[in-house]
Amino acid sequence: MDPLVFFFLVLSIITIIKWYLKRKEIFRTFEKLNIPGPKPSFWFGNILEMIKLDKQCELDWIKKYGSIYGYYFGVNPVLAVNDPELLKLIQVKEAQIFHKRNPYIPMSAVPNKLFGISNTINDGPIWKQTRDMITPSYTTSKLKMLTPTVNRTIEENWKEVREMIKNGETLEMREIYSILLADMAFQTTLGVRVNNKQKIARSLDYAFETNASNTINFISACFPEFGDFLYFIRTTTHKVKRFINVPSMLAVVDLCKDAISARLSLQKQENYADVLQQMINTIYIKNQAKPEKISKDSESKSDTYKKSLLTPINCLANSFYVAIATYDTIRNPMMFATYLIAKYPEVQDRIREEIFQFSNKDESIDYISLTKMKYLDQVFCETLRLYPPVPTFSNRIAEEDYKYKDILIPKGMTVYVPQWGLHRNPEYWSEPDEFKPERFDDKSKVDPYIYQPFGIGPRHCTGMRPAQLIGRLILANLVKNFKITLCPETKEIETDISLVIIHSKNPIYIKATPI
Repeated sequence: MDPLVFFFLVLSIITIIKWYLKRKEIFRTFEKLNIPGPKPSFWFGNILEMIKLDKQCELDWIKKYGSIYGYYFGVNPVLAVNDPELLKLIQVKEAQIFHKRNPYIPMSAVPNKLFGISNTINDGPIWKQTRDMITPSYTTSKLKMLTPTVNRTIEENWKEVREMIKNGETLEMREIYSILLADMAFQTTLGVRVNNKQKIARSLDYAFETNASNTINFISACFPEFGDFLYFIRTTTHKVKRFINVPSMLAVVDLCKDAISARLSLQKQENYADVLQQMINTIYIKNQAKPEKISKDSESKSDTYKKSLLTPINCLANSFYVAIATYDTIRNPMMFATYLIAKYPEVQDRIREEIFQFSNKDESIDYISLTKMKYLDQVFCETLRLYPPVPTFSNRIAEEDYKYKDILIPKGMTVYVPQWGLHRNPEYWSEPDEFKPERFDDKSKVDPYIYQPFGIGPRHCTGMRPAQLIGRLILANLVKNFKITLCPETKEIETDISLVIIHSKNPIYIKATPI
């Protein structure tokens, strides 16, 4: 045998043995920590069981292994915590230790590198400064200003829907809410109207196309060694799609760039109070940066930005993230809420009665009136309990070893808050799978560490307040104007939970009758 061939053969064997031993050691993580959990497969961890059982696996594992257990998302060890006492420590009291977030598949899940530098993934001083920049956009005064925009966007987008209703057509709610929320995402956060709504809606669908059963995501989770190559495949695919002018993730990026450039070109910007303006005030004006148009390759820091850690690329990254998050995290709860109020006409009637108690038929629902609609809020809260919008994204990484009772959480361990398991745990909720808005009649009795659809603590969802506002306004406008019923072809809800977002497996068809 050629010596060179022999050398590479031996080197390959040694590399494979090292890889094998390292992988075996990873799958002994919880065994060594004496933490119970399902036995992992050498090749796939516990991901096949997760795909097969969907979120039911959380309830099964809680029942079998207790409130704290470990599992393997592919090759990634994850500690699931259903203990409210420990969650309080992790998410609030010891939040400085559990500050970072694990995106699970950073190189594949959202096919654009902007996601990786957005505030949802950032940590440290950049996260703090970005959070401080975005949060003022969601004060009560700003939400009051946002309400007319939301109402106008709903009315503009429902003109077509009204025509469909007039013609007796069945409404497929995923499509209707996709178009509405695609427009809503950009009008409320970036102050721009979307021209080709269907194209942008289809483009936004790619953002959280993160099912574990997706081939690229599955391989990335189980064999992260191929992450860079798989990321290259996915991003290249989107570049080709943009080139041939079909929906792609880059269509969303381009729209964000255009929105920023258009805002920067305005002489007067004081009439804008949205997230984009808050970012421009911080990144461009505070830094005394030149208001130049963002180029397609603008992704590097400049000496101009000495007064802030944030640069124009942070503005673009967070514009991109806010747009995609607004779209999917509101669209899916609205689909589930619509299904539930159509299924339970007595709930729908009670919402309508309350709406007319605080709002006239021919007037838009204002912010103050909306805050008085207690039962509407209960329905929305119960919908989020049954179907939390991002049930797998509430996680933290331990930045140092942490001891809790007889459990050691080692540095680097991902700690996961299983919202689905918490929200449907019979230990905490009576008849947990039943739709009962009265659970939220007195919110002071609801434990915030058990019910947390938007997370809790310093890293809770920044967009919680606008998401609640937009969701309740859409639901209120729907019930105020139409009586809705389920169509015979609508099946019982079956969830399809991706790495991030919860979807309905089946279409939701309704009939709407104008009131």
